[in-house]
Amino acid sequence: MRKVSQFCINMVHKGEIIKEAVNQSGISVTQVAKSLQVTRKTVYNIFDRVDVDNDTILKIGAIIHHDFSENFPKLVKNSTEDPQEKYNIRDMDQLKADVDYWKGKYITLLEEYNKLLKK
Repeated sequence: MRKVSQFCINMVHKGEIIKEAVNQSGISVTQVAKSLQVTRKTVYNIFDRVDVDNDTILKIGAIIHHDFSENFPKLVKNSTEDPQEKYNIRDMDQLKADVDYWKGKYITLLEEYNKLLKK
C-alpha cells in the first residue's frame, strides 16, 4: 500500500500541465477539440486525467505549437521540425521552365494521338 501512495505522489498530473500550456498558447479549447476531432468535453476530460497517453500529448502539442518534451522528459520528441532545409528548393524561373517543357511535351503527344485517331 505504501508503494502505491508513493507512486501517486511522484506522478506528474499531465492533464494539468496540458491545460496550462493550452491556456498560455492563446488557442481556444474549441479549436483544440476541432483539430483533434473530438468534443470540448473530451478535451476537458483530458485536462482532468493524471495520465495522458503520449500520442494525445504530441497531437495537442502540435496544435498549440508547444514542445511537451520539456515538461515530460520521457516523451519522444515529435519530429515535426521544418523539413524545408532537406529539400533542394529551385528558383521560380527553373520551375516555370519545367512547367513549360512538360506542357509542350503533353501538347505534342496529344496532337500525335489525335492524328492517329483520324487515320
